[in-house]
Amino acid sequence: MNRFWKLLSHGIGLLALGVVLLSLGCGGSNSTKLRVMNAVPDQSLLTFLLNGNSFAANVAYQTATSYQTVNSGSPQLQIEPSGSSVPIPAFSQSLSLSGGNNYTLVATNFSANGHIVLLMDQNTAPASGDVSIRVVNASPSLGTADVYIVSPPGTSIDALSPAISGLAFAAVSSYQSLTASSNYEVIFAPANTKFTVIDSGPLGLTSGQVRTIVGLNSQGGGFTDAVLPDLN
Repeated sequence: MNRFWKLLSHGIGLLALGVVLLSLGCGGSNSTKLRVMNAVPDQSLLTFLLNGNSFAANVAYQTATSYQTVNSGSPQLQIEPSGSSVPIPAFSQSLSLSGGNNYTLVATNFSANGHIVLLMDQNTAPASGDVSIRVVNASPSLGTADVYIVSPPGTSIDALSPAISGLAFAAVSSYQSLTASSNYEVIFAPANTKFTVIDSGPLGLTSGQVRTIVGLNSQGGGFTDAVLPDLN
């Protein structure tokens, strides 16, 4: 009888351990990750809050945080100028975050007319030997843009068709699959023109990398860009 109870207790213990491991495994595979970007030209530093709790403090203009694990669901977003406890009204809203996805939240436009762009990111590697690039127009002063992805850098766009046509402010392209190369350059031009206003410069991209290129206002006037590493 003692042997029976000992075996039974061992069996229950193993079963409980299996449930714990299964739960951990499910949690890992369904985790939700979020990063935030300050693309608000009149705010040098921003603090992002979810459900009233600080998520990211002192996020500098033109930069994004690294990914952080968050709960899926519908958290309430608030954004404050760093050093202030008064949220910017235009940015207060509820988000929708699903399990298993990576997201980039871009706060953009000028504060008075703030706009949130919530992007679902590619979190799996492209095919072997390839890279993936997508483009976000977060420049309120640029308007609708045509985007060129050229190789090698320095190639004239005069005789080229845009890789992405008519990308409006606050719009995002789909991911573009390209052969891995250190010889790409992303160029923004006002729609239906060949006038370069944003130039990423040479992008060194190796196999398996995923990148987001963001067109921005420059705080000093004119335009600039940021390159965000989505994967690898």
